[in-house]
Parts: sequence; structure tokens; C-alpha cells
Amino acid sequence: MKKNFILSCLTVCLALAGAASAQTNFVNTLGDNDFNNVANWDNGLPGADAGGNATINDANSLDDRIAVLSANYARLSGSYQVNIGDGTTGRLVIPFGTKLDPGNDVSVGRNAGGDGRLDVMGTLQVSGGGVDLFIGRAGAYGEMTVYNGAFLDARKKTLIQNGKLTFQPHVVPPVPKDFFIVDNAGTLAFITEDADVGTIAGSSVAVELGSNSTLELMLTGDFDINDSWVLMTGISTIGGVNGGDGTGVFGNVSSPQGFGFDIAYTPESAAGVGDGTLVATLVSAVALPVIPPDLENVSITTMLEWKPGSIGPI
Repeated sequence: MKKNFILSCLTVCLALAGAASAQTNFVNTLGDNDFNNVANWDNGLPGADAGGNATINDANSLDDRIAVLSANYARLSGSYQVNIGDGTTGRLVIPFGTKLDPGNDVSVGRNAGGDGRLDVMGTLQVSGGGVDLFIGRAGAYGEMTVYNGAFLDARKKTLIQNGKLTFQPHVVPPVPKDFFIVDNAGTLAFITEDADVGTIAGSSVAVELGSNSTLELMLTGDFDINDSWVLMTGISTIGGVNGGDGTGVFGNVSSPQGFGFDIAYTPESAAGVGDGTLVATLVSAVALPVIPPDLENVSITTMLEWKPGSIGPI
């Protein structure tokens, strides 16, 4: 009886280990880019009995095998990792009104040569014990954009290691709870509209910033000198990257428009309630270029046909 029991346990353990290590690749067999269609995967749907971790790679270009959710997708029989651009290019789109909840790590770009893209217009939930969001993992590069009306629910660790995470102005506030890390090759970007910004509403979150990390700000709408935008709340500590470097400030503050900003890093109060903030204030702005009168009526086509060194439209 004892021998049979041991063999039974061994069988179950091996089965579980096999399920945990299973992988399925998005191959877009039908050519419709449908993430939810089993026919577009080479080993079953992610997290199903056959399929395990999801790999979304592209054979030729970023337009060839873009995976797009057609409906909410959670877990069929277990959690699974989502790896976008694992050793090559890959792209995933979560449209408005859909939700992805894998219950395991999500990596936007993974391993050397990886180049991942993730567009979140609906909801991405990355939650559970030890479940993290990586942008540019293990030598890869990644870019992720959270669009207006979208919700990024990454509750544990968010690590921008080599790449860029961009928040548009009208997102549902993200709620990180453990760690939010921008390493040396990482960029955290915000696009504003008037006074609106996609504030990251942390919950006693520890912020770690590498010495060469970048904060990028793009202003749209109406704004003026001394206007401020609250970029993050609910901060417990701000410091350098654990095991890396940094002193708790961004190494670079950039603006595609050439504007200057003052960044206020406010630690939590003496009460220790995780009420620290990160606030950007506009302190300088360049004037918009003036179009010469003789160019005001030039057509777009003519402008596009102009070649350096020519004496006129060709």
C-alpha cells in the first residue's frame, strides 16, 4: 500500500511538473490574429490542459503574428506565463473591453534578441504571490503602452529593466503594492492632457530608481509654467535599485518638446502610512516654431516631396 501511494504521488508530481513547464506558441494559423482561438496555437490554448506558458513571437515582422484578444481570457485550468518577444520580436494587443489575467509573470521582451510590444487598451491583471511584470527581461527590450480608459493591475513587482512603460492621461489608476522599479535602461513615460495625467496610485509601494533611469513627460492640451502633475502616490520608500545603483532620483528627465521640469520626490510622512508622492512641475517651455508666411499655404504633398539640397518642389 505504501509503495503504491509513493508511486501515485510521484505520478502526480511529474504530471504537475510537466504542466508547469508546458509551452504553447502563437502561430496565427488562421491569419486572423485571434489570441482566443485554439487553432492559432501550436500546443493548445495558454493555461489549458495541453497548453502552458504562452509565447508570442513573430516570424518576420511585428505585423505578421500580432496576437489580439477577441474576448476576456483568464485561466482555463491553471496559471501561465505570457512571454512577448522571447528571443525575437512579438506583439500582443489587449483591446478595449477585454481582459487578460494569466495568474503568472508577464514579460514584454525576454532573453537576448527579444523585442516585445504590449498595447493595453482593456485590462491586464498581473496578480498573485510572486507574479510580476517585466519590461525588457534578461537582455531583451520591451515597450508597453497603457491607453486612455485602460487598467493595468500589476500588484506585486513592476520592473522596467530595458525598455519603456507609457501611461496615457485617462487610464484607470494602476495600483502597485510591492515594488516599482525603473532600472538604468528603463524609461517611465507619461502623456498629459491639460491637468490630467495617468497617476500611478500605489499602495505602500517601494520605488527603486537606477542612476541612469529616465522619466519622460509629453504635455498636450492647455498648460502653463508652474503647472504640476502628480505622477505617483502611495509611496512608502524611494531609493536606488536593490543590488544595483541609484540614489532614489531619476538619472534623466526628458521631454520630446524640450521642456524643463522640477521633480519633487516626497517620502512618506513620519506616520509611515505610504503617503509619499512623485510630482512634476513645468519650469521652462520653448516657444512653438513660427511658420513663415510664404509657407502657410504649402500643401502637405509638396512638403513631403521636398528633398534636401533641391531648389524647389520636385
